Amino acid sequence: MENVSEILTSIVRYCAEFSSILSELFGVLVLVITTVRGVMSYFKKDKAIKRRLAAGTSLALQFMLGGEVLHTLVARNTWQNIGILGCTIAFHVVLTVLLHWELKSEKELEEIERDSE
Repeated sequence: MENVSEILTSIVRYCAEFSSILSELFGVLVLVITTVRGVMSYFKKDKAIKRRLAAGTSLALQFMLGGEVLHTLVARNTWQNIGILGCTIAFHVVLTVLLHWELKSEKELEEIERDSE
């Protein structure tokens, strides 16, 4: 019975580690794609560049946060790891709130410009 429990624990640990790496990889991939599209939009003088960059960055942060949470669950739960996770979550929350505020401000500006035309 102990063998089965150890095997299942190992399977769950490996799945969580793989999911953590995959989630962080998706976050980096989204960030790279957002950056490339942002540079292309900049040269095309696209007005929606700020909104697209903020949305892409926010999505990338969400993937990376998910990966960080999974990584902490797999690692040994010491107070230092839990503290680092808490700081990381607080940092991500602040960045996400600021990005969403930027998106909302940008949409309002676009609506005002559209109404004035």
